[in-house]
Amino acid sequence: MDIYENFIEEFLNNGSNATKEELREVLYELKLVMQNNKDKTINEIIEILTTDVNNLANKIINEYPIPGYYIDISSDSFNIKTYGGSMNETGIKMNRDAIFDIASITKLYTQIISYNLIRQGYYNLDTKVKDINPNFKNLNDLTIGMIMNFGFSFKMDGKIEDSKNIYEAYKTLYTISIDELKYRYIDHGMIILKILEETVTKKSFEELLHYYIIDKLHLENTYIDLPKEKRKLFTGSPNINEGVCNDMKSVIFEESAGHAGIKACSNDLLILGKNLFTNNSFFSNINVKDMYLKSKISKKAKMSRGIMGNACTFGGSFIDKISPIKSTAFQGSTRTQFNIGLYNDIPIICTILFNPASMGIERAREEEKKSNCKFVTEYEYNHKKYTQISAQRILNTNSIVRPIVKEIAKLELKLSFLEKYIKMYNQDYNKKISLEFKDKQLIKSL
Repeated sequence: MDIYENFIEEFLNNGSNATKEELREVLYELKLVMQNNKDKTINEIIEILTTDVNNLANKIINEYPIPGYYIDISSDSFNIKTYGGSMNETGIKMNRDAIFDIASITKLYTQIISYNLIRQGYYNLDTKVKDINPNFKNLNDLTIGMIMNFGFSFKMDGKIEDSKNIYEAYKTLYTISIDELKYRYIDHGMIILKILEETVTKKSFEELLHYYIIDKLHLENTYIDLPKEKRKLFTGSPNINEGVCNDMKSVIFEESAGHAGIKACSNDLLILGKNLFTNNSFFSNINVKDMYLKSKISKKAKMSRGIMGNACTFGGSFIDKISPIKSTAFQGSTRTQFNIGLYNDIPIICTILFNPASMGIERAREEEKKSNCKFVTEYEYNHKKYTQISAQRILNTNSIVRPIVKEIAKLELKLSFLEKYIKMYNQDYNKKISLEFKDKQLIKSL
């Protein structure tokens, strides 16, 4: 059995939704590159392998109303960083240190805090919401566990985003009641969860975020309250001048809503992803499976979601079949996502960050007319005007997400093989290979 077949057998034994033939097809592409470039260094081989991802990312921003992109792929042995296009409609080039509005990826942070609070005994999965906060008197027997796996739909008197102030927002939220006990991907469960976290700890959501995540992982560019000097690096929101996200519910809750509001750079997401799968003191090894095992209620609803209800599993648009079974993805409506996969027990983390909500209000209005689909909403709150651009309504997953996820999955498989191949022939090789591309051009190779 040659080295390629041996790798495929090992990969399949560890769990994959792909067939042997599909894996062979991807690795055959790698084999051809290596055979045709025997005089190339490993860095030059990886540069060639990254071409398809670079080309596709640039094709997407040229064909759709998306100013720019940022993609990172990282493991113990390599890091590939590629970014391009613009920060916003003004044409300012995508910054290496760009900070994105990560939208619903925020839900993951809220979940991580609760997993830690459960481990510390503040509450458990069977604790009833109303027993922690009696203001949620209409939620009957709804438990922490039901919220964390998104196991309910709801009714409420009014909309939070129509509130004139935060007190009115809380008043509206406290009218929430259960409609049905079934899987429903909603924001309101995470808003409730963050309130419960604040209630039992007597700390603000921002304080909890720092204590359990930001400070523990030494994240340098993850924020709720974005400092003014960082706003020039902010993208993915139409409200960059105010430093707030593309979600009015979050704005009303002063960006501490629990379902959205966090801003983060790509590198911080990579650090978070690696620690989720490898750092037991940060996130219990026992709970890792909650991210990639499909829950019973999501199966019943024909959704591809994990026991952790906001974690994407195989079967949807965010994880390709070539990826390992132990893979998960977290995504935001701003067309941001990050994926984690265990390749033969080695985690590979990638970020895929686009910024359509920074297309500008004029371009957004043009796109509305072309698509005959309303996705721009303007609000006035506390004497300030805010815009929400729901660009996902015209930038669907089939045209944007699936193709780039597939190309990255293929590249990850090839890189995983190279990692094993290098270590097989040189066990002492411990160099981390780093390549950086800007607008498809290689600007750094280490």
